[in-house]
Amino acid sequence: MLASFVPRYWALAVAMLMSACGSASVEDVPQRGLLDPSQPRTDPTVVLTAAGVDPVDSHLNHPVTVSFINRDSVPHRLEAAPEIGNGPCPEMEQVGTIDPGGTGRVTISQANYICSFHDGLQPSNLKFKGVIVVH
Repeated sequence: MLASFVPRYWALAVAMLMSACGSASVEDVPQRGLLDPSQPRTDPTVVLTAAGVDPVDSHLNHPVTVSFINRDSVPHRLEAAPEIGNGPCPEMEQVGTIDPGGTGRVTISQANYICSFHDGLQPSNLKFKGVIVVH
């Protein structure tokens, strides 16, 4: 009888380990609760590397100026990403294209605001999508 349970438990354990592997992306960030005021605040700096944006979601107090630092070897053009589902974010027009080694900035004055962004040069690349939540 024990022998019949072992394969089932082994399959369950492998499935759980496989689902736990992988990296975070903006699609992993739950949309509900983003504006929860108890969310821990992050540094107002987003770093772009070949691996993507870090952090994927930033929680900041308003008003805030967010700096985007490009440590990648290619340029990135950060712009609003309404396809993520948080509406328009016209403030992202302030950032523009950031050359390698360069910095771009966006100032957001509005509170209780979610600003989603992507790299306009590669908008379907999930590694370069992120969310700024201003509390």
